[in-house]
Amino acid sequence: MIENFNIIIVKEFVTDRKESLYTKIYKLGLNIYPAYRRSSGRVRFISDDWKEIHVCIKLGIRNWNINMTVFGGSIYASIDPIFAIQLRNIFGKEYVIWDKEAHIVFKKPIKKKVVANFIIEDDVIAEIKDSLNSKGEYYLKLPVEFVDKVGNVHMSATKVVYIATKESYEKKIRRKKAMQK
Repeated sequence: MIENFNIIIVKEFVTDRKESLYTKIYKLGLNIYPAYRRSSGRVRFISDDWKEIHVCIKLGIRNWNINMTVFGGSIYASIDPIFAIQLRNIFGKEYVIWDKEAHIVFKKPIKKKVVANFIIEDDVIAEIKDSLNSKGEYYLKLPVEFVDKVGNVHMSATKVVYIATKESYEKKIRRKKAMQK
């Protein structure tokens, strides 16, 4: 019989935010989704407001490269969808959200566990909403880093994400199609 059974919420960074049942289930689904699972990255925490997500990756038999460090493709794949997932859940399905580009700098080889903290602040959300209300679209640059337990940066990246109202996006597509004729 288990007497001291506690559910442990794994957070890689100190935060006041909490997970909800929905974000816990979403985290589980993402971690077993084949395309993400193959990256070797693991989502460890999703806040109930979607403004903070923690991801970790460590060296394993499925992601090592010729130098016995984590393969760069696995590193990038583990961060690739996170900001778009956050924004989709913050803004909802009535908006179009696309990853547009990424700039990655591999600073140190990864041989042990490293973690990344994806945060989207309230002021950034307000800036996006203002732009969507006035222009219908917005290009957002978001930084992220993988750090080890002592704070050494192993990889830094800047992701560019496109956000638009569906109306604005559909007009843009119609204009492009009209120009091609």
